[in-house]
Amino acid sequence: MIVGIAIALFALAGLAAVIRVVRGPHLADRVIALDVALVALMGSLTTHAADTGSTTYLSIVAVVAIVGFTATVTLARFIVAENEDSDIGRPRRVPSGSLTADLTSSDLTRPDQTEPDARREDQR
Repeated sequence: MIVGIAIALFALAGLAAVIRVVRGPHLADRVIALDVALVALMGSLTTHAADTGSTTYLSIVAVVAIVGFTATVTLARFIVAENEDSDIGRPRRVPSGSLTADLTSSDLTRPDQTEPDARREDQR
């Protein structure tokens, strides 16, 4: 009886999340609602697995969790990248007249890091 109530509540939460996915005014609302729907699905599958004593559905829950996490992170990066001021995922632009544009890899070594041949000559 309690398992049936729990699964019904998970189904209700999933239904509310699906409604928010359809009606959500912004993409961020839809992403969060999709995440809630996936959590409700995982909760109902886990409750069913605990009730029946079967571990068959637990691998499905793990896959849904990985896919849901990956989708949420990907869509969050997409939302941030939509902002014109965001530089996430874009290469840095260095002005041609700046000092950093003229640096080479040899300029980036520390003074105590000398070439191996130069160290051998100092040891002689």
